[in-house]
Amino acid sequence: MAGETGPTDAQFKMIWERNLCPDIEKLMARVDDLEEFQVHPQSWLGEDDTWADPFHVSHAVKQCLVAAVDHLHACKVLVADAGAMHLAAPASLVRGSLENAAAAFWMLHPRDRAVRVTRALQWRAKDAHDEYVALAGINPAADQKKDAQTKRLAEVAAGHSEVDARVLSKGLNSTAMVEYADQNTRNDVKVLLMWRMCSGFAHGRQWAALSWGLRETFPTSNPDVLSVKFTNDLSRIVMMTLTATHLINEVEKLHAKRARR
Repeated sequence: MAGETGPTDAQFKMIWERNLCPDIEKLMARVDDLEEFQVHPQSWLGEDDTWADPFHVSHAVKQCLVAAVDHLHACKVLVADAGAMHLAAPASLVRGSLENAAAAFWMLHPRDRAVRVTRALQWRAKDAHDEYVALAGINPAADQKKDAQTKRLAEVAAGHSEVDARVLSKGLNSTAMVEYADQNTRNDVKVLLMWRMCSGFAHGRQWAALSWGLRETFPTSNPDVLSVKFTNDLSRIVMMTLTATHLINEVEKLHAKRARR
């Protein structure tokens, strides 16, 4: 992958071993520590939680942050600890990390409390909907549970006129949250581009392998057809994980700002 103007393979290896792997381990230790990510009751986020009670904004953010770090750490374990260099699996894991970090950023970033609370309630409504879709076939009480959650979310939203309750009935998808994170973070952190590339690998799309995979071609019995083998290398893993790590760090900084008194 290395070119005359880009990092060398040795530099990618150094970044991976000296920076990224230790940073990912530190992130995992932080989300595992119950003393981390505390929210002061008189902080911005503490007041958000009061508005959104019992659907605390901080809980939704923490859930997304834990999932983001969990996916990223699994990628590190797969590549660094197990020594495996799969083509699609690292991208699938980083995709999960980017989506969850983007969701946390999307909820935390707005300066307007009403917007933060609205987004957290919308995220909860999506969670309730997805639970219903997944479990309706095996849970006889799925309808009642979804109705109760929907009603309670609407009651909480109605408690503050600034909260836009209309969004609770609208769909929410990962693309919108990733696009928001991409537009509101550093220009050199290509969140949307990397998420789309990772999604291509996660779904087994040919365009992703052709545009970013390493490939070898082999002749077949048909002179007009070649057999192609796609592989991965550390430079691609580094670029993917760097993007996810940068976004998670942005979420950490926002959380610290919103959670302190």
